[in-house]
Amino acid sequence: MYYSKSTGHFYNATIHGNNIPADAVEITDDDYATLLAAQSAGQQIMANDNGYPIAIDPPQPVRSKAVLLAEVATKRWAVETGGIIVAGHPIATDRESQAQLTSAYTLLKGGLIADTPWKAADGSFTLVTLAEIEPVAQAVAAHVRACFAAEQAHAEAIDALHTQDELDAYDINTGWPSGR
Repeated sequence: MYYSKSTGHFYNATIHGNNIPADAVEITDDDYATLLAAQSAGQQIMANDNGYPIAIDPPQPVRSKAVLLAEVATKRWAVETGGIIVAGHPIATDRESQAQLTSAYTLLKGGLIADTPWKAADGSFTLVTLAEIEPVAQAVAAHVRACFAAEQAHAEAIDALHTQDELDAYDINTGWPSGR
């Protein structure tokens, strides 16, 4: 088995005959199998200074402001919709649950209904009134607001970064509400 640094490919003398590049180096079948296993595990194959194939971890993508901002938006979404605990009860905060809570709160606050069955994040049902649902609505609203405020703070901090080292060192995992 042979490996060519110039093409980045393996060659077999039986298959390729005289069509093996001049810079190809011979490797053992065991080395070939080891390299293919490493490639299957996510590593990349490249040549060392002597032209022999080696397996390396792929380079990390260059972090840019746009990449960081996208990561922050994804983080905000995960935290925002990940749920909270209010008075010991799990409360879903996905967008549909936020809309249902807003609707129930509005109907109760407007006096259109006196109470409504409410399904908690754990699947249990309870009959709630305005007095019972209002603190939940306030907690969810505060949680969502805190998530967007954290995203804004990160966006402003990222905008102030100037070097690649600063971009690479920036931690998007700080400053988020815990929801607990």
